[in-house]
Amino acid sequence: MFKQKIRIIFLILFAPVFGGEELAPFISNQSLHNSMELMLEYHVEYKSFSSVLAKRSFKTYIEQFDPYKMYLTQNEVDMYTRMSERKLQEVVDGYKHESYKMYEELNSVIQTAILRAREIRKSLRPQLLKQNLSAAEDEGEQFPKTLEDLKKKINRRLVSFLSSEKRWEEVLDFSEEQRVRLLDLWEERLARLEKPYLERLGSYHFPMHVLKAFAKSLDAHSSFFSVEEAYDLKTALEKQFEGIGIVLREGLQGVVIKNLVKNGPAEKTGKIQKGDLLLAINGKSVVSVPYEEVLARLKGSKGQKVSLSLQRGQKETFEVEIVREKIVMEEERVHYSIATSDAGTIGKIEIPSFYESEDGTSCAGDLKEAIAELRSQGPLAGLVIDMRENSGGFLSQAVKVSSLFMSGGVVVVSKYSEGQMQYLRNTDGKIFYQGPLVILTSKASASAAEIVAQALQDYGIAVIVGDRRTYGKGTIQYQTVTGKDNASYFKVTVGRYYTVSGRSTQIEGVHADIRVPTLYAPFNIGEKYLSYPLKNDQIESVFMDPLVDVTPRTRSWMQKNYLPYIQKKLSFWSESMPQLKSNSEQRLRTDKDFQRFLKAIQSEKKGAEIPEELFGEMDVQMAEAVRIVKDMVFLEQSKKNALESRK
Repeated sequence: MFKQKIRIIFLILFAPVFGGEELAPFISNQSLHNSMELMLEYHVEYKSFSSVLAKRSFKTYIEQFDPYKMYLTQNEVDMYTRMSERKLQEVVDGYKHESYKMYEELNSVIQTAILRAREIRKSLRPQLLKQNLSAAEDEGEQFPKTLEDLKKKINRRLVSFLSSEKRWEEVLDFSEEQRVRLLDLWEERLARLEKPYLERLGSYHFPMHVLKAFAKSLDAHSSFFSVEEAYDLKTALEKQFEGIGIVLREGLQGVVIKNLVKNGPAEKTGKIQKGDLLLAINGKSVVSVPYEEVLARLKGSKGQKVSLSLQRGQKETFEVEIVREKIVMEEERVHYSIATSDAGTIGKIEIPSFYESEDGTSCAGDLKEAIAELRSQGPLAGLVIDMRENSGGFLSQAVKVSSLFMSGGVVVVSKYSEGQMQYLRNTDGKIFYQGPLVILTSKASASAAEIVAQALQDYGIAVIVGDRRTYGKGTIQYQTVTGKDNASYFKVTVGRYYTVSGRSTQIEGVHADIRVPTLYAPFNIGEKYLSYPLKNDQIESVFMDPLVDVTPRTRSWMQKNYLPYIQKKLSFWSESMPQLKSNSEQRLRTDKDFQRFLKAIQSEKKGAEIPEELFGEMDVQMAEAVRIVKDMVFLEQSKKNALESRK
């Protein structure tokens, strides 16, 4: 019901070097072992494979295969998740000798479960062709205890699929013929997921599954990636890619255009629309062609032409020729709008993530440009920086963004496994923006977003508004995804970070100065709800930079040119907080729109369908954030007037 940002499925768009079975390298037991040993070498806590990691890895292997619990029974799962310590030690010993016998046995159980599930799905077809599609959806919390329970779970899952397709196609119900087609489509999708587990053990996929399970056993954020997954992550971090800019969906009629990337080559033709049916690529029909082959045919390099044959509704087909280009994801970059006040403009700037690309595009650069553009439109009275949907990005960009609002000083401290400390500072000595500033956060604000929020809160520069706390990710990952010529792709947790106060956001998150609940407020979202999160701790505050990590020569320069300009901890907003909170609470109590919003999200948590028109385009959190900035402007001006009157 809530407006969601469309996450692009990059696999369907781009470069040939990231797709195709021919590029799946053989992974031997030795290379599997070497890859895991490399991750252990980097990891902040675990330095050797242990029974603890072995136990976690089996649980993860099962979860990554059967997240919806529609293949395995509880007894089959217990065989591998409730091993004795002696059995787990055998697994550890096997790992040391590059033997993965127990994982091979688990994979064999999975293969049997896949074949069993296929038979169950086949047996359910007759009743699914006539079954009521309004049946309750499965909670999915437990593995089924019996085969009959498994059959019921699979049935509920299939009913859920048909119901979601009904909503997508915007129809009251499907004919029997349409249900047959949709169930065939479901089988095709499942077959793609099942195929890697049915291959022989010496294939690429089995060791990849083991590596993924090993990596996830380390902590909540360590991961091993396939080549395709690595490219997806690289694109998400850099906010640009090469392609034609379409998102596809496999539906009842065939492969259709689900969405167009804003300002991408496909959109710029002006000829393609959402819902168009894809019939052919470069003159070759894709009707009845497996979906993965359709995706493969769309891949290509920058500058290459691709011809699409499309059909709109019942009309005749038409041809569109598109040239693949570099596409910048404008909607995923910094953008702003304006609110007005008696004192001047209030800028509303959204930072979706902390991105950085090889061509120099960056979050900090875009933010600086946005503030400059706001100034060009009149007096800039205040800012709201919206990071409610920001899940992080490059640490370096978090430092640069924070530095725009402070004269100098430590932004974040990184602490690694051997106790080494790295101080990331702003040494510029200049403030790009100084004035009323609200950082709007939610439970979904994570990682680099939390660094910026807490650093500016520590220095007393900004007021944090939003959910009671943010996500709580206070760890640092080293990744091989954005580098060049890497033999494998992974990210591994190498340290923790702390802001200038010595606090870590790990588990705890950043606590809002003024609570204005978002749509995430009622839900259990955050680091503490993930598997194997690292614990929270603290270090000494470093408001006075100790310069312990710099050379004597550099220290001499910094003592003269940096230390005198370190940002002082401000107290005005903390002193004004009782008034700011009281004003906000009073407004929200009497704000009918906000009270309706609170009731709606509570109903949403209980599973009720809330009409989207209840909210429309209204953003109650941003509206209140702007009002808080106006209060800050008033209080700041009152202070100036009081000082002037004393002169």
